Amino acid sequence: MNKALTTILSSLAIVTCISSSFITGYTINPESGYTMNDEGIVYSLENDISDDDDVPDVGTIRIESYFLQTAMNKNPSAQFAVEIHAYVLEDGFKEEEAQFKAEHFIDGQSYAEIMEDLIYSGNYPPNALSVEQKQKVQQIVKENSAYIKTLIEEQNKYEAEWLKENGIQIIDSNGMVLYALVSREQLLNFPISTTTGYKVFLTQLENVTVSQNIEQEKFTFLIGDVTGESSVDILDVIALNKAVLGKEILTEAQLQAVDFNQNGKPDADEALTLLKYIVGLISEL
Repeated sequence: MNKALTTILSSLAIVTCISSSFITGYTINPESGYTMNDEGIVYSLENDISDDDDVPDVGTIRIESYFLQTAMNKNPSAQFAVEIHAYVLEDGFKEEEAQFKAEHFIDGQSYAEIMEDLIYSGNYPPNALSVEQKQKVQQIVKENSAYIKTLIEEQNKYEAEWLKENGIQIIDSNGMVLYALVSREQLLNFPISTTTGYKVFLTQLENVTVSQNIEQEKFTFLIGDVTGESSVDILDVIALNKAVLGKEILTEAQLQAVDFNQNGKPDADEALTLLKYIVGLISEL
């Protein structure tokens, strides 16, 4: 049984043993905090409550939310309107960090070797280092931190798409707070990320239904129009090529506008097709 599932089941077992919970000086009846609409969607009537402000570990999902825990037990076949708080963490990039240090050098010695020599040579802590050694350490720490920051920023941009690819119905997002409709089964088998930890809360219905309307508006598109400017030109080819190279991530509306071969992702063949259309080699997309 994976760590994430064990965490959830333990939390659910605790909730079934109590009818109310005492949090920060208030007695809360979890069942008074949510309801279900005619479509079978369970949602929160007020802001959900967590008893833990700690950041979740990489690869875990934590449901400290009393409303959601109780709702999952009482309505196992329902859909749940949730907000997923995603925490992309430095600990999730240890392999990338090790590779970075192994592939970068100062005076023919890798960053990894330099740090290992300093740590195990007795010259650590920093106040025992020479000026030259301090400069090397500062350079390594600065460059390594910048590299990890870049990886975190990239994963932040990709987080919603990653969850979608793994079966989670993301409706909308606000920074790293993602709004979704999920089943109990999906929560119990939540995707395990190598970079991210998650907290999930029951959310209010308008966070999902309003977003659904927005999504429907976004899905009004012109075939070939990647930029959303209501025309198809060379700028759309450039934007599509960036997506093919992984430099940009297309929204679902953008992808539908150029997914000519219906493979669910941008590729070089589609970029070539769009270019042929623009220069007049083909008459329709």
